[in-house]
Formats: sequence, C-alpha cells, structure tokens
Amino acid sequence: MKKILFFSLSVLLFVSGLFAGGGTQQGTQKSIVLNLWTHDDPNRRILEEQFASEYMAANPHVTIHYSVFPSTTIQDNIATAYAAKNAPSIWNLELQRAFPIFMQGLCAPIPVRALGYANEKALIDSYLPNMLDPVTDKDGSWFGIKGGIYGLPLEVNNWSLYLNKKIFREAGLDPDRDWPRTWEQLMKVSERIVRRDGTIITRRGFDFRYPDYLISWIPMVEQLGGALISADGREAIVGEAAWLKALDFMKQWGPQGKNLGSSTMTAVRRIFDNNQDEIAMHLSGIYQHARMESVNPAF
Repeated sequence: MKKILFFSLSVLLFVSGLFAGGGTQQGTQKSIVLNLWTHDDPNRRILEEQFASEYMAANPHVTIHYSVFPSTTIQDNIATAYAAKNAPSIWNLELQRAFPIFMQGLCAPIPVRALGYANEKALIDSYLPNMLDPVTDKDGSWFGIKGGIYGLPLEVNNWSLYLNKKIFREAGLDPDRDWPRTWEQLMKVSERIVRRDGTIITRRGFDFRYPDYLISWIPMVEQLGGALISADGREAIVGEAAWLKALDFMKQWGPQGKNLGSSTMTAVRRIFDNNQDEIAMHLSGIYQHARMESVNPAF
C-alpha cells in the first residue's frame, strides 16, 4: 500500500510489528509463527485473509494466526495481552490508542529489509511526504529505542458527509443545494431536521463520532487557528481562543444547548444505514458504500 492521497479530516490505523524468529529448523530457515490481531471489517477481512494465505504459500516456514475482534474491544484486548506478556506479533489500532503503547517501549521497529526496502529512507519515500512522521522515532527520544519506524498505514480514509436525501426533503430542504458547507451551517440544518418527544431526541440531523477526536475535534480547532501540540512538541493545547470557541460549539450542540445530539445516544454509524428516520447526516469514509450495500441494498 503505497502513495495514497488523504485529507486532514482522516483517521489512520497503524500496524505495529514485533517480528520475532524462533522455533524449529525447516530446511535452512527457522519456522516462524506470527499472531495477527485486527479489528473486524467484513470487506477488509476478505483481503487480509487472502494476503495471509498467499504469503504463507510463498513462505512455507511462516504460519500466520489471523484473529479478528470488534473495533470497540480490540484496544482492551491488546492492553490485556501486553499485561499478560502474551501480546500479538502484529496488531492494528487507531494512532491515538497505539501511541501510548509505543511510548512504553513495548514495540519493535518495522523490519524494513524484510519488507523489501534497502533502508528506512526508502520506505519513507514510498509514501506521501510526512505520512509516516507520527510513527517515526528519528533520534530515539520517543519510544526509548534508538530510532526506527513503528507502524504502517492500514487504512487511510477520505472523510465525507453522508446525507439521507429523503429526510432532507421531508424537512423542506433540497439535498442537492442545502447540504452544509461549514460547521455553523451544519448546526442550522440540523435544527431544521431534528425531532423530539419533549426533550428526548427521536431524530437527529447530524451527530459526531464522539470518541474519534482526531476526526472532528482537532480539525475543527485547527481551522480556528489552534493546535493540539506546538510544532516543536513542547506545548500542549495551542491557541486558547480556538479551543474555547470549539468547546462552546459543542456545548451549544449538546443537551444543555440546542439539544441536537449527545454522546450518550446510539452511535450514528450504527444506525445511518438502517434508513429508519433516525439520522440525516454523518461522517464516514468511502468504505461506507460497501457497508450500505451489504446492510441495506435498497437504501
């Protein structure tokens, strides 16, 4: 997976490798067992199982044990496995959940030569500029090990706003003209669409992917001129005014404000495809097309 275009409103999932040889002799090569843990995605799983089978066929001394876990529990399973000193050889997590494991020095650098690259620079150059910066320890100051690249992108998503045209029309909106271009417009459109039984929301216009801070929160702050960390990595929460404005927006969004949505409600990504008049808009990657086709072909 090389040069892949992505935008700032994206989430990267990274694979961290702990490649260790060992076992019995098989000809001139030692037998190797790799335990690969990944989060479940029916469409990607087909590809991963195919690649694992092809790799084992080309490398008979390698056995890959492929295990799939729900995306909501894999981070806990990996943390438990490390605590029990029984972590998988290769795993994937969202970067914000993987980084604490890197910082504890629990991961080995990517074996670039095993991937067919002459050196780390060759691997870095095979991706778009700066794409591997978040997982590259240039001087050994991050992860307690001398330098190295500690992960590779598994998914790079172009995040888009999906909308239900039927709900738009029912609210007196033209889905081809009235879709929101800014966060402020998103709030106004949601106010037109939302339905409530008293204070209880029965239909949302839009709602956030609340646990995924890198998808919505950080880009929102950056658009206002703030940042999570300064360029030199020495200061956290840069641009107080930007953060306060973004937090005020979320306050207005929630139950104590305009009451348009809440993190306590069912995650939007779980109900959008049902087309049961529960939500009009949500953020997702291009993979949503395949999910909609499998969950609700008519929609």
